[in-house]
Amino acid sequence: MNLNVISLLAMSISTTLVLVCLAIVTIFEQSLPIHLLVAGHGTAMVSAVGIKLGYILRLQYQAQQKR
Repeated sequence: MNLNVISLLAMSISTTLVLVCLAIVTIFEQSLPIHLLVAGHGTAMVSAVGIKLGYILRLQYQAQQKR
């Protein structure tokens, strides 16, 4: 796998995880216990790091292509 594919996977999986966590936490806010709400928000915040790392990998791939 090259950096382009890895960056695409990292950004796609992270974006999906962030959206799913926030959707579940928002939709089921009244019925979920507080520890699951905190875990959902925490997972969404940590997953956002994957989007940033995927973007950095994509920039690295583009820099390698210019050489």
